[in-house]
Amino acid sequence: MSQTPTTQPISEDEIDLVDILRPLWQNRKLLWRSGVVGIILGVFVALLTPNEYSANSVFVPNYGGQSGPSSSSLKGLASLAGFDLGGIESGAKELSPMLYGQIIQGVTFNKQLLNSKMYIEGDSVSVQQYLLDRPGSAIGWVSSIPGKLIGLFKSEKESLTSGLTGIEMLSEQEYGLIQALSGIVSLNVNDKDGYIELSATTGDPLVSAQLTSLVQGLLQDQIIAIKTQSSKELVEYLNQQFNEKKALLSQAQDQLSNFKDKNITISSFSFSNQQTRLETDLQIATGVFQSVSGQLEQAKLQLEKDTPVFSVIRPVSVPVEKSAPKRSLIVVIWGFLAVVLSAFFAFTRGPLKELFKEIKQ
Repeated sequence: MSQTPTTQPISEDEIDLVDILRPLWQNRKLLWRSGVVGIILGVFVALLTPNEYSANSVFVPNYGGQSGPSSSSLKGLASLAGFDLGGIESGAKELSPMLYGQIIQGVTFNKQLLNSKMYIEGDSVSVQQYLLDRPGSAIGWVSSIPGKLIGLFKSEKESLTSGLTGIEMLSEQEYGLIQALSGIVSLNVNDKDGYIELSATTGDPLVSAQLTSLVQGLLQDQIIAIKTQSSKELVEYLNQQFNEKKALLSQAQDQLSNFKDKNITISSFSFSNQQTRLETDLQIATGVFQSVSGQLEQAKLQLEKDTPVFSVIRPVSVPVEKSAPKRSLIVVIWGFLAVVLSAFFAFTRGPLKELFKEIKQ
């Protein structure tokens, strides 16, 4: 049997491969020269790219609403004082850590962060001022142009929004600063292990550490405020009721004592009837006051239980080593891109010449 049919396709494949690689071989000098130029440019870019430092913090939120030995002992102590805490176990619903990113992206949170103070070279500077003055920042310049144009219509805009309540307003400059913060501050929620990692990356290690600490403090305050909002409102309401019922109890006591003082020598059925009514009013006022007092103590205990406690696993520290740029990687990428562009040019130069010839003809 003849084997020539099997050798023929192999030779054709080899010829096709040689034809494909021929442009690269013909332009080999261009390839290695482009690679050298790309490496040189990559070295310049790597040297001119400023260092960046990342500071991070890892913490775990511990919610007090969960039942355990502490809650049972708390109920035992409260029962000795005459308070029933049977319903206190149903605390406020836990705030999912997956929602922490929404808090950081909120306008209220970012405004508070922009107004927070940092120390740079011994001077107290707001985060907003740092972002405007930092090297390479174009936020102030870019926002000043539309700011002047918007200023022409500012009075009309303010008149339209002056009657609105509960709505946050942002200026063009604040919007740009918040966008800059989103590129500096990052939040990572590890749902599997249950911890939250915060990080801030800037060109100054001390600024990165301060920003991370500020974000951590503001985030924890926001979480506490959201988690305890309903409990605080209940405590405020019961405090108001407590003061009112206390005043009514004092009034009932004064009325009964004044009645007895004025009628100390009188003994009649009408006197006994009036005294009984006053004593009944006093008993009712006393019972209502004790009930409100017990509810107030329950609400205060519930507020303490609803207040989360944050366990810091890795506190914020000033970074020593830079986190970026990876200069060796920058050089490799630039060299690789130069070679790829040269190879693309080598493959397309011949077909393009033929195409231009056909167009001219």
